[in-house]
Amino acid sequence: MKITKVFNNNLVATITPEKREALLSGTGIGFGKKVGDVVDQSKITNYYYVENQRKKLLYQMMETTSVEYLEIAEAILDRANRKLSKHVSDTILPALVDHLYVAITRTKKGKQVPNLIHAETKMMYPVEYEVGLWALRLIKMRLNVTLPDDEAGFIAIHIQNGEDESNEDVSDMLMFVKETTDIIAESFNCRFDVNSTDNQRLATHLKFFYQRMMHHQTTTIVNVEDMYRLLITKHKDMKKCMHHISELLKKDYAYQITLSEEVYLMMHILKMIQSE
Repeated sequence: MKITKVFNNNLVATITPEKREALLSGTGIGFGKKVGDVVDQSKITNYYYVENQRKKLLYQMMETTSVEYLEIAEAILDRANRKLSKHVSDTILPALVDHLYVAITRTKKGKQVPNLIHAETKMMYPVEYEVGLWALRLIKMRLNVTLPDDEAGFIAIHIQNGEDESNEDVSDMLMFVKETTDIIAESFNCRFDVNSTDNQRLATHLKFFYQRMMHHQTTTIVNVEDMYRLLITKHKDMKKCMHHISELLKKDYAYQITLSEEVYLMMHILKMIQSE
């Protein structure tokens, strides 16, 4: 194999015998080398195969980023694939490497960015979140940098994006769940407990509601009017709550919620507030 690009002393690019483009890491693998030189295979530690659609981004990133960040991202991806039942695509590597670099650089400077959807991520993607916590321990061991637990949530979102084949941004859905549950909590003066089974069911319902909304799908119940009138009067604050949710949907998502969807949502809300 011949070197097609030298990034630094420890990282080069090549074309494998199988005609696949790859990054090769290893101590001193690029030292004193230039394009066209033969790769010293005794120095190869890891292969990172590069797909065309992410080649440019990954190459730009590795010009300025230590190979250690790529190795950590690869370890996180491997851990996720061993812990999850679904395959996590390696297309998330460039974004994950970039996130790790920015988060660690920021932390070294004593700066932090709060994760506003930390609780929702932990509740809805517990396995991905556990992988995120494992990643924080790995970063502490490899780089001696302690990242806050909020970063486990951010890493979990990257992992979930790699699981989801729809190309939808999971963070947008989680923000919708947070906005809606905040309205519910404020309307009924209650706390949204992420460990409550009823609250988890409500969050799951909101997740699928969001997905249907994004795909312009609706849910229909026969003779919904009578059920609506019954549920809307079950609690003195229900009408106010549903009005605020409806306004959120119209203003931020250009979506008009149907009576059937309101009925389903009110059923979950009533279970949640009755368990308080």
